[in-house]
Amino acid sequence: MAKQRKRAADAKPVGYGDYAPPPDTSGVAREALAQVCHQTYYSCLSERGGPALHATSLATDRLETRFYVLADICLSNDWDAADFVRTGMSRITKNRAMITPGDLCTANIVAGYRNEIKAATLVKLDVCWHQMAGEVVSFIAETGADELSVLQSTFTGFPAWFRVLYPERLNDQIFDTWGDAAYDDFLRNAKLRDFARATANKVFVKCEERWGGFVDSDTSAWGSRKR
Repeated sequence: MAKQRKRAADAKPVGYGDYAPPPDTSGVAREALAQVCHQTYYSCLSERGGPALHATSLATDRLETRFYVLADICLSNDWDAADFVRTGMSRITKNRAMITPGDLCTANIVAGYRNEIKAATLVKLDVCWHQMAGEVVSFIAETGADELSVLQSTFTGFPAWFRVLYPERLNDQIFDTWGDAAYDDFLRNAKLRDFARATANKVFVKCEERWGGFVDSDTSAWGSRKR
């Protein structure tokens, strides 16, 4: 497939990984997340030491604006607000009763949670990868088909990104058939791109070069290896 993809740098962020979702014009999602952050914060204070401090409502809490900052952080990263607050509070070493919502907004807490989410996602993808790799071997053993036939067949049910990445070297036939769909998979999911670079970097670099890359592509590696 000789067609070059438009650089992903020109694409609109789509709400995966480090990309922000489209603005919530109604404010409903932001309000709901702020409420979750508010409730979880006071629940943690009560559970993990210190008096059972509790503001009657978000609207009357003097720390109200901080809960909206937390909501914005979770909304922009597509995170579970309750899990972010609980995890953040467990990472702060000072007396639980002295933790403020502002402590959860710091760069260290946000970066630490992002790294945890990324690591957990890579583990899940790794398990998925090995399961599908096992299925490829099983298909070959049971049907006598070769690897190319298994990866090309629509009956095997593999996602496009796996079909393209699995061969030891980039396969032109598979790329011609599944390259567009695989590009869409990777464009929507920054965590999947991270996994591809960690698991099948040589193949993925060649794919990136043909597609025209993503916003986080390292173009210095392009053209350095034979296809």
